[in-house]
Amino acid sequence: MLKHPLVDNNFIVDILQEMGSTQVDLILLYDNTPDKLPYAVGKSFLGSFMSLVPGGELFISDMKNYVDLGSILNNYFHKGESLGGSYIGELYYNFGYVAFLLAPIIGCVFMIIEVSISNAKPRSIMSQAMSIYLLYICLIYIRGQSYDLLFGLKIGFYVLVLNFIFKIIFKNKVRGSQNEKNQRNYKKAVNSNS
Repeated sequence: MLKHPLVDNNFIVDILQEMGSTQVDLILLYDNTPDKLPYAVGKSFLGSFMSLVPGGELFISDMKNYVDLGSILNNYFHKGESLGGSYIGELYYNFGYVAFLLAPIIGCVFMIIEVSISNAKPRSIMSQAMSIYLLYICLIYIRGQSYDLLFGLKIGFYVLVLNFIFKIIFKNKVRGSQNEKNQRNYKKAVNSNS
């Protein structure tokens, strides 16, 4: 590890170190798959999607063994440090060289998300906050895996549900207080006319 005032607490150095760890994932996968580590054939993606279903891990018990790429590769990495994820590595771990055909599809999905967020007319603070949150999830996915991406989307979904419930409750309270105010004004008008 480098020790220098320009290196300590420097976010650029931290980013480069994280990128290096991602490259180690790719090298380990290329060296060990499929000889020592068989292809997962989509099981990590299936396990990630099952995490969206409440209690989904209970249906398929061994999916956790395929979801976390970093913990799988730690068995092949002898430095004593833990590894993170890599979406390119996860694609290769699942599908081998066919991943080169699937990677542009993922890129198109992220492009669609980015274009829709960029072209959206800001209507509320909530929609702006969710746009920023979606972009944050997409940035994290570069260094993560599908489980991280879907977990972030699940949290975003829960926030939207809570926001919807809050709007319904708040709208009913406003509507109720507005009706009471209208009734009082009506009674005053009736009393003043008689």
